[in-house]
Amino acid sequence: MSEKITAELRFGVRLVERFAALSGDANPIHVDRIAARRLMFGGRVAHGMLSVLWALSCLRAARPGITGLRHIRAKFRAPVRVGARARLEITGDGSAWRAAIRAGGRTCATVTFETTDGPLRTFVADPVSEDMALVCRELDDAALATAAGRFGVSRFRPEALFAGLAGFDPDQCGLIAGLSRLVGMECPGRHSTFVGFDVAFLDTDDTHCEIEYRVEAYEPRFRLMTMAISGGMQGVVESIVRPAPVAQPTLAALRVHFPHPAFVGQRALVLGGSRGLGEVVAKCFAVGGGACALSYHLGAGDAAQVVNDINGQFEDAATAIHWDIQRAPPRLEGAFSHAFYLASPRIAASRPGRFDEALYRAFKAFYVDPLEAVIDRFATVAAHDAVFVYVSSVYVEDTPAGFEEYATAKREGEAAAEMFCRSHGIRYRRWRPPQLLTDQTAGYLDSDAPDTGQIAADYLRQLMETESR
Repeated sequence: MSEKITAELRFGVRLVERFAALSGDANPIHVDRIAARRLMFGGRVAHGMLSVLWALSCLRAARPGITGLRHIRAKFRAPVRVGARARLEITGDGSAWRAAIRAGGRTCATVTFETTDGPLRTFVADPVSEDMALVCRELDDAALATAAGRFGVSRFRPEALFAGLAGFDPDQCGLIAGLSRLVGMECPGRHSTFVGFDVAFLDTDDTHCEIEYRVEAYEPRFRLMTMAISGGMQGVVESIVRPAPVAQPTLAALRVHFPHPAFVGQRALVLGGSRGLGEVVAKCFAVGGGACALSYHLGAGDAAQVVNDINGQFEDAATAIHWDIQRAPPRLEGAFSHAFYLASPRIAASRPGRFDEALYRAFKAFYVDPLEAVIDRFATVAAHDAVFVYVSSVYVEDTPAGFEEYATAKREGEAAAEMFCRSHGIRYRRWRPPQLLTDQTAGYLDSDAPDTGQIAADYLRQLMETESR
C-alpha cells in the first residue's frame, strides 16, 4: 500500500550557509546576497542538493529502517529562494519513493529514491582530506568542453544538517553534497545552474569518499553540459552554464556617440545607476561633458566602480548616493538638470493565463509607490526647466504573455510620474526603450540584442535636442 509523507521547511540563511560549509559549495548565488543580485535568478537561492537531503531526511524520519540508497535521480525545475518556505510530498512504498518539492507556487524539484535498509555498512575511516577554503572556478568554453578531475568530498555527520539523517550512511550524504560542490565550484563552477543527476551507489563496503568527473558533452550554443561521474557512485550530472553578469559599454566605447559635448553644464540624477541601463546613462552624461550622481541600494561596490571609472577620466564628474527607493529619500546636494528613474526589482514572469496580484504589488512597490516622495525630493534640487525621465518599457505597448503585471505597473508609473511632475512644474518625459542586454535579460537575450550604448546615446541626444527648441 502506497504511503504519503508531507513536510514544510523554510530555507533560511543559516540553513543555506550551514550546507555551504558542510558541502564546500560556496557559490555566490547561494551565499553572497550582493553578488547574487547580478546573477541568473536576481538573488540568492538555496542549493538544489540541500532540498534533496531534506527530502531524504523526512523519508528516513518516517521510515527509520532506511540506512542508505541504491539509486537516486533528481530534476531541478525552479529555484527555492533563500527565505522561502517549501512544501514536500513523498509517495511510495518498500524501497521505491518519489518526492516533489514546491515553493512559490511551482514545483522546484522532483526526486526518486531506491532505498536500502538493514545494518549500517562499515565506513571508510580515513576519507580524503580536503582544504575547504575552495575557489569557485570560472572556465571558458574551450576548458569546459574538456574538463575532468577528481576531489575528495566532505564526510560530515548527517545529523549536523538535518536530525532526520541521523543513522543514515554518512559517506552517501557526503557524496550527494559533493555533487553540489562539483557543479557550483568545480565544473561548470561560478556560472552554473544544476539541472539534475542520475546516480547509483556502489554496492561495496569500500566506499570511496571522492568524486571523479569528466565532461561528456557541452554545447556552448545551448549552454547545456553533461558530465559522467564515478568514485563512490556512478552516473551522470547535468547542468547549465549560466550567463555571467553583463559588462556594459566602456567610456571609450560610448565616446564615439558624442563627438561634440552635448551635456556641458548639465547634471543628472540617475536613480538605479550602478548597473545596466542606468550605468550607461551616467557614463553618457560624463562622456558628453556633463556630471551625474547615481544612486544604489545594495550594490555599493558596483556604484563605486562606475564612479571610479568616470572620475578616472573626467575629474569629479560622478558621485554615488545610497538610496533605498522604498524608504525616505536622502538629502541631495547641488542642482540637477535631469533625473532618470530606473529603480527596479528582479523582473519575473507570471504563469500565463492569470494575473498574479502579489507579483504586481512587488512591481508597483518600485515603479509606482515611491514616485511621489522621489519627485518631491527632486523638486527641491531641480534647476530651472529641469526634466524628469521615467524609464518605462516597450512591454507597455506590446505585452508578452506572463508580463501583464510588469506592464501594468510600468503603465501606472508613467501616469503617476507625469502627475507628480506637473504638480511641481517639472517637465516630464517618458522613455520606453526596447529590451536591452542587462543582468536581468542575459539568460534569454543574445548578441543580436540592440546595442545598449547606441540606444541610450540616441535617446539622450534626442532629449537634448527637444529641450533646446
